[in-house]
Order: sequence, then structure tokens, then C-alpha cells
Amino acid sequence: MLARPSHAFVILTLLAGVAAAQQAPYLPANTPDANRLLADRVKFVKENYALDQSAMNKLTKDLMGLVPFHEKYMKDAGKTVYRMELAMSIVTSDSQIPDAEKPARLEHFRSQMTDLYSKAPLSLRSVIKMADAQTTPDKAQLAHAKIGARLAGLLKGQPFEIDRVDGLLIPPSKGSVPLPVITAGTPPAPPPQPAANANPPTAAANPAVASNPPPSNPNPFLPPTPQHNPPPQPALPAPPPRVVGPAPALDQWKTNVDAAIAKYEFNPDQKKIAERALDQCKLRAETAKSKVKGELEAAAKISDEKARATKITEINKPVDTAYDELMQRVESLATAEQKAKVDKKQK
Repeated sequence: MLARPSHAFVILTLLAGVAAAQQAPYLPANTPDANRLLADRVKFVKENYALDQSAMNKLTKDLMGLVPFHEKYMKDAGKTVYRMELAMSIVTSDSQIPDAEKPARLEHFRSQMTDLYSKAPLSLRSVIKMADAQTTPDKAQLAHAKIGARLAGLLKGQPFEIDRVDGLLIPPSKGSVPLPVITAGTPPAPPPQPAANANPPTAAANPAVASNPPPSNPNPFLPPTPQHNPPPQPALPAPPPRVVGPAPALDQWKTNVDAAIAKYEFNPDQKKIAERALDQCKLRAETAKSKVKGELEAAAKISDEKARATKITEINKPVDTAYDELMQRVESLATAEQKAKVDKKQK
């Protein structure tokens, strides 16, 4: 049987989870009710961004359009989330792992889960980037300061990072995935004995009782064969980090999205969501490029070829990430039937 974790470790984990749940001012991306999550995200923008009514109405409309896509994203991510939660349950229950090492191992899986949730359409990270695109850089920085202040109880002195913000809303360890319990074999219960007769027959009345006494009936069940429990299962490996390649020129993005729409033969609703995703991600990329124009010009003057390429790649990371997210969102719109049809054509 897998040994139980120490009481101290369990209590600390549960207290951390309760504290996170109480302090989090906004809902996590894995909230089951997407419409409730939508209302929470609209509230989040209103509380932290000073958008004019026109920009707020546009952003609200864009967020509403992401609800079906968010639901599909979370459904597709369900198996991966289950594997991560199972791995965390194994780490928590594994007596061979010192309690001092468990927080670091659990944090490894939490980091992977944060990356997964942060790419959801209605994640706090996604909403922040959409809201930033609707305002000026200085006002966006002011909004980030407000967000950091609201999340101060969860940050615990750490700097506010947009890409890690969704991890603050996830409890440290759900611990809700049941583990199989393996126990040693036990003998079957003995058969019920007949009730004792209040008036047993005498030898004179029933000679057979005296002449043929019942044989002694020792316990017929042998002791169970000792069984050794298998060693605790190792934690499941975390999925490898996604490699984001360089994005094509901005004027090529629509061509690539249109190609995906044609490949999967999207219906009008799918096409509309894909085009909305294109508008959002492209706007983010254009905003990012305008912010780093001076940095790119300076990087282009670096004499060392390798250092120059590394610096330009680093500066272009927000644009590359926006394009990668765009194509993920578009590809995820395809149904299983549409994907199977494409696979069949390619064979």
C-alpha cells in the first residue's frame, strides 16, 4: 500500500490551498462555468483598466466570442490536466520522497499546469494582453501596477509577471486524484456455523451421536501467502515545453489563417472565430513591434553575428508567441471529424 504522507506535509498543503482560494480575487482559468468566468474577466478589466466606453464594449464583445473556444480548449486539455494531477498525487503519497523535496517536485508540475492554463482564451494572461492592446503603453503599465497590488497576497513579495499570473489562482495541490490501493491477500471468511441446539439429543435417544462424534474441524484456511507491494510508481514525466519558432511577416498571417480555414473546411461560425483570433493576435503583435522598434534598430548594429541573432530573437519573442498562439487557436477549432478528413486526404 502506498504510505500516507506525513501529517505536517498534508496540513501545510491544505492550508496553502485554502489560503490561495480565499485570497484570489479572480477566478482561475479552469472554472467550469465559462459564462461565469467571462463575467469575472469583464469585471477584472473594469477594475484595473481605464478604457473608454467604446474600447470596453469592443473588448467585451471579443471576450464573449471566445467563450465557445475556451470551453473547447479546456475540454481538449482535460487528459493532460488529469495526468498532471495524478503525478502530483503520486508525489504527495510517495513515502520514499522526503517531505523536504516534495514542494519542489509539486511546483514543477504546477509550472507545467500554469503554462497550459495561461494559453486558454479566457486566461488572465490572455485578457491582460487583449486589454493592453486597447490602451496606451503608459496606461497599460499603470493597470499592471493595480493588478500586482490586488494580487499582493498571492505574490508574497515576488514580482508580478503576466505569463505566470494564472498560476497564482490555481491551488497548490488539488490532491483529488484517487490512487489504487494494493493490499495483501486475506483468507476468505469461514462459512457460518449452524446454530447450537438448545436441547441436544442424548446418546440414548440418538445412538449415532455417541457412536459417530463429529470430527474436529480445525481452521481449514492457511495463512495468506506473503505478498510484496510493488514499489511506488514514479511521477509521470511533464510534457516537454513547446518550442515557439519565428513568426512570419505580419502580412502573411491572414494568408496562413485562410489556408487553415480552407484545409479544415470550417463552417461560418468556425471561420468567424478564427478571423477574430487573427485580429486580436495581430493587434497584439503590431503593438509589441511598435514598442521594440528602437531595440530592434540597436540590435541590428551588433557586430557579432551570433549575439545579434540571439538579441533579435529575444526582442521578437512577444510577436513569435502571438503568432504561435494564433495558429494554436485556429487549429484547435477543427473538430475530430474535420481532422480525420484531412489526415485521410494526406495519406
